[in-house]
Order: sequence, then structure tokens, then C-alpha cells
Amino acid sequence: DLYLKIRIIPNKKYRREWDDLYVKANVTVFDLVLWWEVEVPHPEWNLMVKIPKWTQVWDKIRVSGRWFGEKWLFKSKWDMIVETEVSIPVYEVLKNAGLV
Repeated sequence: DLYLKIRIIPNKKYRREWDDLYVKANVTVFDLVLWWEVEVPHPEWNLMVKIPKWTQVWDKIRVSGRWFGEKWLFKSKWDMIVETEVSIPVYEVLKNAGLV
């Protein structure tokens, strides 16, 4: 008999919980208010994800059915959960307020 022990090293960008892949994406306040598309890192390529209407700062965006890895290995599509990290563009806010 042959026994293999596989250890998966944690990644700083991604987190896996069951069949979901969690990723953090930097968005601005303008992205949330204007429902723009933001570029989200994916293990194999970058995705453009449209911010849904009424998305709040603490909300998570579910991107359904994105393949990850070889199809024969996982035999299913995972959902990718985008956790928004909101950054406020300080210079633009100060400029619009006439303080810069």
C-alpha cells in the first residue's frame, strides 16, 4: 500500500471554504455607487466583475460557476466570493472639496 500525505500551503490572496473560493478585491466608493466593473484576481486569469446595485461596503459578491483547475480533477464549478475592501481616494475627495 502507498499512502500520500498532501499539504496545501495557504495563499495570501485566496481562501477556500468548501466549494467556494474567497478573494479580496480593492474597490473605491465610486465603484460601489456607480455600479462599475472591477478587476478581480483569479488563480488562472483576472475577471471583470460588475458591482451589483445596492452593494454595501460589507457585502460579498458571488460570481457563480467559474472553473478552477482541470475540469477532470474537480468535476464541478466553484463559486468565487469577492470580498470588497473599500478604499477612499483621498486626493480626489479633497480636490473636489476645494481643499487641495
